[in-house]
Amino acid sequence: LKPGFVHSVPLRRAFPLAMLQRLRTGAGASRARLLRAPFVVGAVAAKPFASPLPCPLNRARSSSSTVGERQYRAIRGSADEGLLMLGPCPSIETCDVTATSASALRLGSVVQHSGLQWLCLFAVDRHWISIPSIAATKAPSSPDIETIAEFLRQPTPTQQERAQLRDCVPTGIAAVDVLAPLGRGQSMLLCGPSGSGKSTLACDLVDYALRRNSFSQVIHFSTDSSNNGGKSAILPDDERILEFAAPRSKVDSATAGDATQLASLLNAFEVAQRVRDDGGHALLILDTFGPALAAWDQAVTWSKLESGSSINADMLASHRRDFFANLLERAGSMASGGSLTLL
Repeated sequence: LKPGFVHSVPLRRAFPLAMLQRLRTGAGASRARLLRAPFVVGAVAAKPFASPLPCPLNRARSSSSTVGERQYRAIRGSADEGLLMLGPCPSIETCDVTATSASALRLGSVVQHSGLQWLCLFAVDRHWISIPSIAATKAPSSPDIETIAEFLRQPTPTQQERAQLRDCVPTGIAAVDVLAPLGRGQSMLLCGPSGSGKSTLACDLVDYALRRNSFSQVIHFSTDSSNNGGKSAILPDDERILEFAAPRSKVDSATAGDATQLASLLNAFEVAQRVRDDGGHALLILDTFGPALAAWDQAVTWSKLESGSSINADMLASHRRDFFANLLERAGSMASGGSLTLL
């Protein structure tokens, strides 16, 4: 543990000062006992807790689950932008959003606004960011909005529900198999500038893995305009490959255009998780995670404009972690037999 991390504000609030002193300076038996104890460091738990810890992370998560009011209004955004910011109403006359549930908004809540259904995706500060259901109808094999809402409400697998990664997936690429072998249920990030061959490498991996029957289903998400009718020109022609080509935005802004593709990204995750839960082995390939990143950046910009000042950094980091972890942590090898490998 680095001293700078131990002295961070969340740790100083979460643990007694005496414990931090021992963690920072302790040696021998006391330090060994402390490191074996099932406590939380940052966002990684050595062992799940039966009840939430009294730390800022858990307070932020509990406060982000609801806005705190049952009457809402649309603050910023539109269907063309692919995002809508929701917040509590100062008065009943200003409310223009109808929740389908009597309870306060939370992850996966569905609301009505301007004749469309909107799905609450993540919280920033005191606001909920939602996406329109109309975008979901443009993706192949698209589930209805309630299916996606149920997917969002389903928690990521716990430590007990996960199995140790045991099965290596040969890629047929010597450099990958030797230096960075891919395990079934693992997440692997390929980085590189545009045109460096990331997508080609992924397609070579898919071709080799399918010939060895390493996966029962391959789900491919892409925003590449070269996709014709949802089919990629570089992926092998195989019925086990399901492609999601994100629809294009009507707005010229690059940020808004990326945000409109969130529904297709969620569809890809939902299908991959369904294969995993049914006991199959799914490989989810994301040609980009840009739609989620762009939506987050846009939401933070809107929240700062609404608050008129900067947002608490600890709370912002907690909300950001909630949003991304709710998607990326669905990868894993399950004790029940299924797996979801993320590339």
